[in-house]
Amino acid sequence: MRKPMSANKAGRLARVVVSGAMGAVLIVTLGAAAALAAGPRAGAGTVTDYQFALRGVSVLSASDAWAVGDGATVLHWDGTSWAQVTIPNLPVGAFLSAVDALSRSDVWAAGYGFAQGGPETTLIVHWNGTAWTRVPSPGSFSYPLFPEVDGLSMDSASDGWVVGRVQNNNTGISKPLTLHWNGTSWARVTSSAASFFNGVVSVSPTDATAVGADRAGGVPAAFHWNGSTWALAAALPPPPGVPASDLAGPYGLSASSATNMWTVGGHITSTAGVTNLAWHWNGTRWTVGSMPLVTDLGSGVIAEAAITPANVWAVGYTNTTGGNGNDQAPISVHWNGTSWTQVTTPDPIGPNSGSTVLTGVAAAGPGNVWAVGHFAHNEPGGLGISHTLIMRWNGTRWIRA
Repeated sequence: MRKPMSANKAGRLARVVVSGAMGAVLIVTLGAAAALAAGPRAGAGTVTDYQFALRGVSVLSASDAWAVGDGATVLHWDGTSWAQVTIPNLPVGAFLSAVDALSRSDVWAAGYGFAQGGPETTLIVHWNGTAWTRVPSPGSFSYPLFPEVDGLSMDSASDGWVVGRVQNNNTGISKPLTLHWNGTSWARVTSSAASFFNGVVSVSPTDATAVGADRAGGVPAAFHWNGSTWALAAALPPPPGVPASDLAGPYGLSASSATNMWTVGGHITSTAGVTNLAWHWNGTRWTVGSMPLVTDLGSGVIAEAAITPANVWAVGYTNTTGGNGNDQAPISVHWNGTSWTQVTTPDPIGPNSGSTVLTGVAAAGPGNVWAVGHFAHNEPGGLGISHTLIMRWNGTRWIRA
């Protein structure tokens, strides 16, 4: 039986940010919904607009949050505005897909990078309160192998995990990519029970949980680290009457306690749509529930973070019709402890005018909720340049920040 987490531990885990191959999102659970209106102000009339895509976000307080994305780009929120922070000496092809902030002087981000004509490598960077620096990490791959980082969870200054997969582009087969931080260095850890990991929650050096696919059957599953090995813990159940082979995901994982873990995915329907799903761990077993949201194949809600079992946000995107075939619209869904409700989500470019995707959302308690992503307008021949998208929940609606 795992020990319950302290209040400080619960707060830490609630800030875990995960990322997925389809464009990451995060579900966040909050306190009383009415208290959300007391959140930080994003500057009157100010809209953050840089020319790159954001992939993940982590929130420490009303005056301290981080967002990461393509080009190994980092944005910092100081309570008034978002500003870009430079990371020196990174390869030209550098991408950050996940971030997790432990404190004002201890923030981690992870992704991958490559030099022109060189191999692709894992990429892990660290903020010490003054500057971002690259931290050596194992994993250098040449064609046809490519690394993909999907999850990051730091439990303390001396314990944390980065997870994902190594994809063989010739065979389509993937193997898990699992990196562990011991306070001094990152090391690759074998995890043969899985074909890939899509999310992780680190509780202690002897207690971590990941979700992904079981190598034996390729079905969604949860895995556990006991301090020595990763082992299959449980298959994630399908809804009644749905074959496990028709499940998509899971995408991401977060927890506020040993009895409250969430991950999301979908059920592929006979018409090639996806009924979005959420799996919940209550300390004894995994259960599955459907969201009131059916999306096209390849879209939906695909990640999460938890603070309490009774108030949850999920964000992502759905494919739409019209335009040049690249049209996508943002979506958000809310859990009140009993049911899921779809929430109106603003689109800065309008319907069928391009692609708008929410890729991450995080909170540091009630009233401090942020969602990030990107948008691009339709142009002749395809989509134009990606722009950052940052939104804040003001207690009543999402507003662009």
